[in-house]
Amino acid sequence: MAVRCEDLVHIYPAADGDVIALRSVDLVVEPVRSNLIPGFVEVKRAALEAGAHGCSISGAGPALFAVTSAEAAERVALAMHAAFQRHGLPARHFICAPDNRGARRLD
Repeated sequence: MAVRCEDLVHIYPAADGDVIALRSVDLVVEPVRSNLIPGFVEVKRAALEAGAHGCSISGAGPALFAVTSAEAAERVALAMHAAFQRHGLPARHFICAPDNRGARRLD
């Protein structure tokens, strides 16, 4: 099952961690594009082991995203940083709170 934008809009505001983990698996794009991101498998593993509910490639890449609780956000980000660093890659992170207002037109 692949992640689709409309899935993210609908499930994340109300979903628990198990649902997020299941829906954050991208079986279409991730297997192909992950080979283009050095250390991807280790970075994803680090995120999940640090408490992320899910982790995948953001859009076309090369950015990754992780979905986690507010309490685990910094720990997950630092674990991902360390994994990237082991592959000689710099990293930066942004911790964003969910926007629970849902989909809407922004003009």
